[in-house]
Amino acid sequence: MKTIVYTGLAALALYVTAAFYACSPKESPVQSDFDFAGSQLRIALQTADSIRSAQGKTLAELPSPRNIEPDGSMRLVDPTDWCSGFFPGELWYMYEYTGDDFWKHQAEAYTGALESQQTNRGTHDIGFMMYCSYGSVSRRTTATKRCCSKAPARSLRASIPPPVAFARGITGVRTSRGSIRSSSTI
Repeated sequence: MKTIVYTGLAALALYVTAAFYACSPKESPVQSDFDFAGSQLRIALQTADSIRSAQGKTLAELPSPRNIEPDGSMRLVDPTDWCSGFFPGELWYMYEYTGDDFWKHQAEAYTGALESQQTNRGTHDIGFMMYCSYGSVSRRTTATKRCCSKAPARSLRASIPPPVAFARGITGVRTSRGSIRSSSTI
């Protein structure tokens, strides 16, 4: 009889311990992912500053890290590159998640470096350049950066030769009659 009681108590203790463990707070995988992203972005910021300093360039001249080359070096791109808005967008996401002013200041600086591109009529990729950066700002605020929201759209529209309303990257699309499909609006 004693054996049954002790076995039952041991099982109950094990059950209670497992229940408490299952209910205890654990670190969110989202939190750990943002912690990792934050550490990587801090490295990217430091590395980009070092590269610009070594090349005698300013943030306005080389605003965005784009990729890591096969030799392990970081590639920075000028504001006209179609990927230039991605990095500021990442900084805005970090600020949105953490609320840390460090990320806000970095995001504002890197976004501001792209301001000259809002009237760039030489690319159909203006949405990537502007929406990832300035679009992230306008999602969060109604402040000064929001004024940029219509200029890139006008620039894109102006870069498309009438009457064809396709971006230049979409060429050679033919209908069953052999003509290029067009639309009067974007």
